Amino acid sequence: MQHQYDFWNQLHPQVWLITKRETPFWEEMNYAFGEYCKIHKLSIVCGGSGRLVYNSEETALLPGMVVYSSPGNDIHFLSSRQDPLHFYSVMFHYALVRWEGWNRPSLQAGNDGHKLPLQPFSKLRHADAATVILRHMHASWNSKKVGYEWKVNLAFKNLLSELLSQQIRSKGDEEAALALVNKVIAYINERYPEKLDRKAMADYVSLSHSYLSLLFKKYTGWSPVQYLIKIRMDKAKELLRDSRKSIGEIAGEVGYADPLYFSRVFAQHTGFAPKAYRKG
Repeated sequence: MQHQYDFWNQLHPQVWLITKRETPFWEEMNYAFGEYCKIHKLSIVCGGSGRLVYNSEETALLPGMVVYSSPGNDIHFLSSRQDPLHFYSVMFHYALVRWEGWNRPSLQAGNDGHKLPLQPFSKLRHADAATVILRHMHASWNSKKVGYEWKVNLAFKNLLSELLSQQIRSKGDEEAALALVNKVIAYINERYPEKLDRKAMADYVSLSHSYLSLLFKKYTGWSPVQYLIKIRMDKAKELLRDSRKSIGEIAGEVGYADPLYFSRVFAQHTGFAPKAYRKG
């Protein structure tokens, strides 16, 4: 992360063009527009819907989507006819200026082969601030009033700062969510022989059981209860293979008071009855 901060601190962009695409443009272009990028281009969707083809990769375009392309990429925007896309694009070059001491600047141009540390496409959680900045940038660019270029370049750095801030917050949210899932997994591994249900697991991390299920499926592909069963069955398989304990004893050790119910769950999970699994 420090490396990224160093990059943004050294960044000096120069905006060359700002465009606004909405219904009249799409009607004229028959709802499709593409180009081979010879300059850096940052687009943010403010309304409407459509699709983006970035080189050979395709994704949906909805409000809040950010599209960044460095020189050398093909990008094609396909707009919905019923709900035409509305987005702003900023075309720019940039240089990196690093100060080595108080009077020794080092300059590196952001030419071909260099790009901003941004994903080709991403989604803003809160697009309002970015939209306001772009609206003012576009108005200043078209006004051509004294000092408009300086104002636009300054506003563009503010826009990039907003994107970076949301990226950092999003990363922090992801890390926090993953930490909660891992905390519940550790809890399951410690308590699987006990009577556990989704409420107990959710209460352990102070979440609703529905939200915990959502996080679990996102990061593991399983619900918390399914994950609990998986842990129990893995332990049961180990005990069936490596011990002489009875089916009833094993059932009790992995959290099932009823051996018959345990056998049914085991068969559903593995395709074998416990005795057959032990013999196999």
